[in-house]
Amino acid sequence: GRSHNAFISIQTEELTEYWEYQFLEERSRSEEELLLANVLSGKINELQNKPPVFLASLSHREEDNIIHKRSFDGMKLSNVLFSNKRSHKLSQFSVPDISLPDNCVIFPGSFNPLHEQHSAIVKQAYSHTGKRVYLEVSVENVDKAPLDFIDIYDRIAQISNYQDDDFHNALGGVIVSNTPKFFDKIWQYPTSTYIVGTDTINRMFDRKYGNVIELIDLIKDTNATFLVAPRKGHEISIPRDYDLVHWRVDSRFKNLKVEPSDVSSTKIRGTSYV
Repeated sequence: GRSHNAFISIQTEELTEYWEYQFLEERSRSEEELLLANVLSGKINELQNKPPVFLASLSHREEDNIIHKRSFDGMKLSNVLFSNKRSHKLSQFSVPDISLPDNCVIFPGSFNPLHEQHSAIVKQAYSHTGKRVYLEVSVENVDKAPLDFIDIYDRIAQISNYQDDDFHNALGGVIVSNTPKFFDKIWQYPTSTYIVGTDTINRMFDRKYGNVIELIDLIKDTNATFLVAPRKGHEISIPRDYDLVHWRVDSRFKNLKVEPSDVSSTKIRGTSYV
């Protein structure tokens, strides 16, 4: 009584490709597995420029229902995905070969999707600092699955197409990085100002996300500063072991005057199909 679905994903240094199949005809389990093995071997042969071997095939009805996505690595992001963690690429949409400026303002996040609170924070940070803001999307994430080329280029496209002229005037570009933890971010961009929500501040000082003492020492040894954006339902709660006044880094954290909101990408994704 259940639908029978199969998924194939291929990741290379140059592309991500994805297929979703739904078996719509009456077949035994062994027949379905033989069919799927044939489809998979055909995809591998295709990647290797070998002729396909057809032992079994999908029906025309099943062929018409295939969901297929493909994204080539147009920005040369393979070094970010597959090499050392402290690497990045900058996208400024139509402007090629631009490097990240020193002393810039960086707003890390998944932006899946970008929403009005992100936009409000970017505009307020631009007004506060006089510097355009760079959104940073890390391909690795401590709490989530890593991104592939399809994910990355979808994020860049929806940021590029976001309907708010003031937001785009305040936006410097999108950084695609492999720096999931703040220690790695600060090591790579040591003179930058980081925009963080109150929930992110709490994670920064949680041992689950890395060595907190090393992070504090790195903040002290660099010019890294933080603009803290309030989030409804999230209060700053840093363990007493890491009292920022004691460590003399409290002046590095300043509040960003933006109206608190409980809107989140997670909530939007959860209600987008209702």
